[in-house]
Order: sequence, then C-alpha cells, then structure tokens
Amino acid sequence: MTDPAWNEFIKYLPTTPKGHPVAKCIHCNHKLLGQAQHLCAHLDSCQKYSSFLNSNQNEFNLLSSTITQKDSNLPLYPFLSHQLNPIEKQTIDKKIACAFYASGIPHALIENDFVITALKSLCPTYNPPSCWLLSNNLLINEYKEIKEQIQKIYSKEKFISILTDGWSNQHNESIINYMTLTTHGPIFFKSMATKTHSHKAEYIAEGIQKVILEFKENFVVSVVTDNAANMHVAWNILRTKFSSILFYGCAAHSANLIISDIFKKSNSTDDELQWAHNTLEIASKITNYFNSHQVVKTYLHETQKQEMNKTVALVNPIKTRWETQLAVLEKLLESKS
Repeated sequence: MTDPAWNEFIKYLPTTPKGHPVAKCIHCNHKLLGQAQHLCAHLDSCQKYSSFLNSNQNEFNLLSSTITQKDSNLPLYPFLSHQLNPIEKQTIDKKIACAFYASGIPHALIENDFVITALKSLCPTYNPPSCWLLSNNLLINEYKEIKEQIQKIYSKEKFISILTDGWSNQHNESIINYMTLTTHGPIFFKSMATKTHSHKAEYIAEGIQKVILEFKENFVVSVVTDNAANMHVAWNILRTKFSSILFYGCAAHSANLIISDIFKKSNSTDDELQWAHNTLEIASKITNYFNSHQVVKTYLHETQKQEMNKTVALVNPIKTRWETQLAVLEKLLESKS
C-alpha cells in the first residue's frame, strides 16, 4: 500500500543506483529520496507544508461555523480543494476503478451527474475518469498489476491444486471457471466460455489440460471437479497424460449427493427413513406454495411482522445442495406461529 505521505510529492522514475524513485515536494519543490521515512521527515520540517495545513485548517473551521443546509454546493472537506497533482489524480482514479471492478458496478455509472456531483463535493478539483477509461486503460492496468501479484504468489509456492466447475452467467451463457488453491488461499485463475461446445468429457479434459500446461512441470498436484459422470471420464483421459496428478471429485459435493440419495423416496413400506422423505416433501410443497403466490406470500410477511416483528424468507430447496433442504425446515420452524 502506498504511503499517504506520497500525496504531497510528485514521484519520478527510479534514478538512484539502487532503483529508488525521486520525490519532489509539491509545496517547496525540494527533491529527495523517495522513501517513506525521508518523505515524512521532510514534511515535518517543511515550512510551506506547515503553512498549507494551517491555512486549510482555518478555512475548514470558518466554513464549519457558518455552513447551513442551503450551502449544499460547498465542498465537504476544504483541505481537499487544492489542485490535484497527476500522482494524486492517478491514485484516486485507481481506487475508484477498483471499487467499480470489485463490486460489479456498471462502468457507465461514473458519468452519472449525481455520481460526479458527489465526487466533486469531496474534492471540487477532481475530474472522475470517463466510462471509456474505466473500461480500457484503467482496467488493463489493474489486470496487469493483479496478474503480477498472483505470479509472485505462485513463485513462492511449491505446489498448487486446480479446482474447476461450470456455471451460467446472467445472460445464461455457459462458463467454466478455473481456480487455484495455494497456501495463501483460493485464487481465481481464468474462465472460459464454452460457446457451441457441450460439456462432453473430451472437451472438459482438453480445457483442464490447457490450464495444467500453463504452469511449470510438476507444479500442479491435484485437480478437483464435481462428481458428474462426464468428469469421471475426463479424469481417466487426463490420468493417461499426467500420471503424477490426482484427479478426484469435490468431497462437499459428494456428501450432498450421498445425503440426497439417502432421503430419496423408497418403494418399501419398511424404509425407516420414509418419514424423513415425507417431511421434506411436505415442507418443500409448503415453501413452494408461498413463494409461487405473491398475495399469499405478502400476507405471510405481514403476519410475521405482527407476530415476530420481522419477516422470514422461505427457502426453496436445491436438489444437489442438502443444506438447502435443512434451511427449508429451519425457516418453516422459524415462521411457525
């Protein structure tokens, strides 16, 4: 993380024998070695910086004592109203861009008048990046930086595991994700759109093979997938090519499938777990009824507010996720009056 002291300096490319950058104070133009301890020491002794702080503090105190609700166009923080230097502008652009990327906010929002007004209320001299910059230069730079950070993590690892699974995006397009598991935790590696390809074992195996080959030899020690039949066939294909790598199914997914099989309806009247299946079936029907009828669902929520002073959302079960069936029962019991 960049030291906040850099906000008062302009950074130049490394020019010292050891590769350190050179810093120039924006207040007095003094140049010095660009290391945090030197920057802080200079600010402590810089008279122009001290005068700058005192001047802005007086301005802030004066504004705080006279501001009214009608003064909505005045900056909230006058000490940020000085003209931003290129480094400050670049730093703020980067932080805003990261907020957009991490939260999935539509890039066009940056050009919304209310967003621009909000940002300028914090710093009137700041001009936000355009939607084009968010989608191009800033995104490319952030991608390169994150990729470098990930490569540094990989360089310190002895082994990694690959985890892969398929899903559908908001446009209902089929996507296959590839994650890596390291001592630092899981890291997203890449995703691929399957497009016209069906999820046949050969196609799955080909995709996993390409990912394995992107790493150095013997770096990948295991590959984890779900337990579908096509995955079992893909494992066998890959085992002939990578004898040192373990290929197996996700344990959590296996547990879900096993428990699901245990509670499947039996034709035998002697089945000791028949009562459990019946209970889950009735609970699912009740939940589905309320979630499928808006008027009844609204009445339920109003009753919950009267009886419990809160609303409880009923959960529909997912066949491959046992915990959702447990949630169905828990939510019904919580809603019981």
